[in-house]
Amino acid sequence: MSKDMKVLGEPVRDDRISCIAMSPDGKYLASTSGKDIHLWDGMTGMPMEHHELSQDGVTSISFSPDGKSLVSSSRDGLVKVWDVASGSVYRTFKGHSNWVSFATFSFGGASIASASDDRTVRIWSCLSEAEGGVARVLRGHKSHVKTVAFSPDGRSLVSGDDDSIMIIWDRESRRPKKKVTVSGKIIDVSFSQDSSKIVSRSDDCKIWIWDSNTGALIQGPIEAFKPNRYIGFNLRMPEYILTECGVDLSTLDPSPFPVQEGQKGARYGVAPDGTSITWDGRCIIPIPEKYRPTASWVQGNIVAIGTNWGKVLLFRFSTDPQAEECAKNATDQHIIMQTMNFHNLDYYYLLPSRRY
Repeated sequence: MSKDMKVLGEPVRDDRISCIAMSPDGKYLASTSGKDIHLWDGMTGMPMEHHELSQDGVTSISFSPDGKSLVSSSRDGLVKVWDVASGSVYRTFKGHSNWVSFATFSFGGASIASASDDRTVRIWSCLSEAEGGVARVLRGHKSHVKTVAFSPDGRSLVSGDDDSIMIIWDRESRRPKKKVTVSGKIIDVSFSQDSSKIVSRSDDCKIWIWDSNTGALIQGPIEAFKPNRYIGFNLRMPEYILTECGVDLSTLDPSPFPVQEGQKGARYGVAPDGTSITWDGRCIIPIPEKYRPTASWVQGNIVAIGTNWGKVLLFRFSTDPQAEECAKNATDQHIIMQTMNFHNLDYYYLLPSRRY
């Protein structure tokens, strides 16, 4: 934040923001402190009409590919699917006997996978009218399962547990194709867009790249600054890793991942130590200690930050080409901000200075 920026208003509550998610089209933003879920208009910063979704012990939130639904997991063993427009629950999946650590949609949005401390992965059908009907149970982990992901081609899943075991599953047979031992407790996993590679991240701040068919190590360990909750391949810049802090410009050796000519990716992000908003890895807006992120989300020209005292800050950078030139040369005096406060979310629209 620049020295001229100020945060208006007081938070609704002083709970620590634990998770932030944004719909793929950027229209909606969701945040949770673990005690409930708040929905915001990602374009205006205004709260949705039914913006407070009541659920205790929330462990993860994730939007569907079309942005119309939100899935949440919780410590009571439930997986809930919410209609974003109405704020109502239209599916409640029951079956796990312990905490559900994480839940996510398939790439087509027809299925949901959940990872649980009951040592199972479950696949639920969003198309089934049967309330709580479980489609498939995947057994093979011997410890708490913390994360799961579908492959884009729909043929495989990958999951990771507290015992440093990553399992690559055949979705149809529900059998493990490969089991891989990784250092540290596995925090997150994700497939590349062509489903050929898997990226994993552990709590020891190490990133690994794997062949999704053979389980062979392609690259790693890659040292990371902190164990981000979200990790994946950047769709527009596949030689880079994308985390909740934005594009990590320092992680991957680009040689195994050629970039097609003309590709561009998100340049904005959050510094790994949380001290600034960055462009191309360089500080453009310092973040005072009071506002250091406890959770964050970076998507294109949008940066969302959750704080330790219940506030969510949403930054939307101008897409005008002039703004990129501004970012290249930015200092505190070079950024003009229009600031509005909407309930518990502060919205900042960043414009290029006239001098550029």
